[in-house]
Amino acid sequence: MATARLAEQQQQQQNFQPALCWRTASDGCLGVFAEVAIAAGTLVERCYCLPLRPSAVPGEELRQWLYDRGLAGDEPLLFPLGWGLLYNEAPAGEANTDWDFELARHTSGQQELNYINLQAKVDIAAGEELCISRSSRSRSSSSSRKKRDILSLAIQAHEAQSDLQMPPLAGTNPDSNPDVPDGILSSSRFNDVTEMRVSPLHGNGVYARRDISKGEVVEIAPNLLTDRWQLGHCLIDHRFDAGPSLGEAAARDAAVRPFGLKIALGLGSIFNHDEDPNLGYRSASTTGCLKAQQVMKCYYARRDITAGEELFISYGPGWWKSRNPETVSLAEWRFRRGETKFGLPFYDHPEFAAQSSLSAAVVEKLHRAFVDAEGAETGVLEVWKQLCDELRDKANIQGCINTPLRETGERATHRAAMLGQVQKLRWLVLNGADVNAATAPALDMGADGSASSALCPAHVAAIYGQIEALSVLQSAGADLNCRRTDGATPLDFAKDAEQSEAVAWITLRGGLHGIL
Repeated sequence: MATARLAEQQQQQQNFQPALCWRTASDGCLGVFAEVAIAAGTLVERCYCLPLRPSAVPGEELRQWLYDRGLAGDEPLLFPLGWGLLYNEAPAGEANTDWDFELARHTSGQQELNYINLQAKVDIAAGEELCISRSSRSRSSSSSRKKRDILSLAIQAHEAQSDLQMPPLAGTNPDSNPDVPDGILSSSRFNDVTEMRVSPLHGNGVYARRDISKGEVVEIAPNLLTDRWQLGHCLIDHRFDAGPSLGEAAARDAAVRPFGLKIALGLGSIFNHDEDPNLGYRSASTTGCLKAQQVMKCYYARRDITAGEELFISYGPGWWKSRNPETVSLAEWRFRRGETKFGLPFYDHPEFAAQSSLSAAVVEKLHRAFVDAEGAETGVLEVWKQLCDELRDKANIQGCINTPLRETGERATHRAAMLGQVQKLRWLVLNGADVNAATAPALDMGADGSASSALCPAHVAAIYGQIEALSVLQSAGADLNCRRTDGATPLDFAKDAEQSEAVAWITLRGGLHGIL
């Protein structure tokens, strides 16, 4: 009965929501506009939200666009799906749209579902832009600032990142029968086609309201283009690589500079996964001139779909593989990180000379230069990366970005974390470094290779109080509660080293003591 009531409530709310459109305003920014007159108090949109702790979101720019319930401390902000991010910001006294928070419980009883209900604060005329004040209550430092067009701002920030490349943009040819003519996306376009309601699988899902023919478009979703430095480890289940899905050339480009991440808005992040999905997706074409409208996704039926069916997409094999790491032997783990089975650098293997045209001495020299390189010495880093790729392709020597030094067992990530080389650390992350790999056996600690400091990069950054390095590591998915073999965590080391700022930073992000 609870399922039926919640589903009925969701359907009723969607049925009576007024028609809106997302288009360019007179100032050149994208915004949400009323297509019809909206009376004060009318429900404008109900958005399913993902709660995010402020301390877990590294990007200040993104935090300013999240909905703040005014709770104290590190209580969650709300990341809205639907169109919740597309409404531009206005000071509370000028906003014509208000919002409130709604908490529902999934039918399993094990999951709370967060929503925001956006309502017209005053009468809104047809053609008028809807603006909102997200920050109301206690964290209001930025609430008085007008913020416009988050998707375009995100693209500008993306273009400014020298270590990222822009994904391909959709065409804007007006003669090509575009998915979004004139750059105007209407919220009512698919009202009779789809609806969001509770799914028996997990959280919410998207369902067909009527029969859908093969090839019919069921959703066009704007996309937020971002990167791990903005998101950290947040929204891990809702973000995807922003690059092309297929293409050998694109894969080569991504190996040089990654494309960053994308998060589908609208219903795009609410579709659940199926290995044989009834929906496919592609880039949406538009005649809108703004780049933010050229990274939208178009979802279409891969087969005929019956009314009432849940609509599924495929998240792709890479998405599932990244969330289901396989268990491997210690020798295999080391092999994948540029080591011999004894934990020495790969070039110490007796058979290395037969696998490479370079001598072990030359490779070792290049490796030491790589570990010792300053953050700005990208040429040295690229030389090592090129050698790593060549050894992988020709000799099946894997993970050389992570290769340790034989004397100390430290990897390039450890050195960068120790010295606070943020630019280098970011480069390492983007080129596949394992931010959770502990130091390898250190011959300086035991000639038989049985001893290791067993420190992860986060341990090292904590010892030296390198907070920026800790932030990069957290963004890359490092475990801030990683434990050495004796149980010591980064928080333990920061406290022992009297790094008070690091202690406070780690504690705010859920850091725990292991032994102290």
